Amino acid sequence: MQLQENYTKPPSGWVGFLIGVAIFGISVLIAIWISYSLYDFDHKKAWPLFIAFPLGF
Repeated sequence: MQLQENYTKPPSGWVGFLIGVAIFGISVLIAIWISYSLYDFDHKKAWPLFIAFPLGF
């Protein structure tokens, strides 16, 4: 029964890790998108956003 419970209810630490990785990945993708969208406008403004946006989470 314990094996079935482990499969139906994953450990909270593992779920938190997956959520953290998902949020970090999405934030990096958004930062890259902002960086590329601002690259033609002013490439010097893109890199601070690229570095600061993921660190904001």
